[in-house]
Amino acid sequence: PNLTLREYGLEYNDPHKPQEHYKVVWSVWDKCGNLTTCEDRIRLEDCKKPTPVCINGLSTVPMPSNGTVTIWAKDFNASSYDNCTSDDELRYSFSGTTLQPSRTFTCDDILALGVQLPIDVYVWDNWNNTEYCQTTIVFTDPSGVCGLPSGGITGVVTTPSGGDAVSNVGITLHTGGQVFGTWTTTSNGLFQFPVVPAGQEYSLEADRNDNPKNGVSTLDLVRLQQHLLGITPFTTPYQYIAADANNSENVSAVDLIEIRKLILGKYTEFPNNTSWRFIPKNYTFQDPYHPWPFDEVTSFMVNNGMVTEDFMGVKVGDLNGTAAAHAGMVTPRSDNRMSLQAVDRFVTAGETFDVDLNLEDTGNKILGGQWNLTFDGAVVTQIVPLAEGLTEDMWIMDSTDIRMAWTPKEPVKAQGVVRLQLRAEKSGKLSELMAIDPKVITPEVYDQDETIYNLGLKWVDESEMAGGEEIQLHQNRPNPWDVETTIPFEIAERGPVTLTITNALGEEVYTVTQDFAAGKQQFKISNHSWAQGLYYYTIRYGDAQLTKTMLILSKH
Repeated sequence: PNLTLREYGLEYNDPHKPQEHYKVVWSVWDKCGNLTTCEDRIRLEDCKKPTPVCINGLSTVPMPSNGTVTIWAKDFNASSYDNCTSDDELRYSFSGTTLQPSRTFTCDDILALGVQLPIDVYVWDNWNNTEYCQTTIVFTDPSGVCGLPSGGITGVVTTPSGGDAVSNVGITLHTGGQVFGTWTTTSNGLFQFPVVPAGQEYSLEADRNDNPKNGVSTLDLVRLQQHLLGITPFTTPYQYIAADANNSENVSAVDLIEIRKLILGKYTEFPNNTSWRFIPKNYTFQDPYHPWPFDEVTSFMVNNGMVTEDFMGVKVGDLNGTAAAHAGMVTPRSDNRMSLQAVDRFVTAGETFDVDLNLEDTGNKILGGQWNLTFDGAVVTQIVPLAEGLTEDMWIMDSTDIRMAWTPKEPVKAQGVVRLQLRAEKSGKLSELMAIDPKVITPEVYDQDETIYNLGLKWVDESEMAGGEEIQLHQNRPNPWDVETTIPFEIAERGPVTLTITNALGEEVYTVTQDFAAGKQQFKISNHSWAQGLYYYTIRYGDAQLTKTMLILSKH
């Protein structure tokens, strides 16, 4: 192409088309206006070398049983780049003069197992410019095909309390500042590196950081609180490590707050700690009652033999050893049951009302409990604690949920726990507007013997709380109805009774008050052109109020 260099930049010629070039026309004028031109051809080529970036040491390469292994130069690339050649067109070689993308090693190339061998990796661009970076490779010989001196390493990861095997633990073996190998434990908690070079020093570390709430409940808060109050002090260093939720190398009320935040869902993980901590089993704590700092890495020498190095896995926040350490481990659930009781009644949209939640009395004192209340059609406007030791920091609330983790300082009698002030957003019975949701928090209560009770929500019908025979409301007859129906009821003494009928939206469609004698009575109601659908009828007598539903059909 003919281009003016002053106005346009020129791209490099295509490296794959060696005949491609640019034509340059040189023009010379003298003062008399005479012009002479000549043509020239030029080729623009990239002379800048690429920038190589290697992985700092490839993971150890096991020698197969046939005694040969092939490695690829591209596997050592970390993030090499070039000014003209795109990343996906860069080539990688073990030579800078000829393209050698792979290299085969045999036992003759291995001077010793576990030794870092330096290796140069060259990066080539499309113009065959090259530059190299240096890294290392370490060979192992798990089958012993090369006949070099070797030993082995094995171990198991278990919990300190029940000796349960811990799965999903990443075990990393180091030697000479490099990662020699890795292993992930399964349900038996075992790990092994069967063949490693003899005569070298190694180190092992373990890691697992998943499911922080595994095994963590309000009963653990009770255990921690009893320790802090001096009622039941910890007896092992592993309890202290599990209780140190904020990783401050101390156990305090701050850890109580941190664990409660995890239970209630304010945290999805501990901000300053991992889910599990792993301590070499043979580690000796200088002070079991103040175990910090402690080793989480074990170092040892391997000679011609098998070395056993075990770990103890401590689940942070789990003080009673209920964490599921492996997938096959089933944590038994209690068959004991207890209920939060509340009075069920009909409420109308826009109504503000109180609901008292009372804990069922089993005869035992209560150490605490946890639950999650959900609301559909009602909004919590105020929470009033009724139980001893229930404070504002023991719950969190949003537009649809209240999560509670209650830990009184000492066992208390079963009693009223909390009073909720609610505002109904739709009409209906309370039992339709709120429930206990077990998906976020397992609902449970603990007695003075640390027995776990599965917690439910029990609704008591309003008629059962209305003074026995003082007032009774019966189902209307007929039901469904279209033209006329009768609503029977009973009262203990003569007095005024108010009947109110509301539709499914909570809108009042009819009300009447009449004076009745004691005994069985009834209201007779005619259809006032009401639309077909579900309706609620409520009678009020003194301080008592009862509600039932009825179905109205189309009026013919």
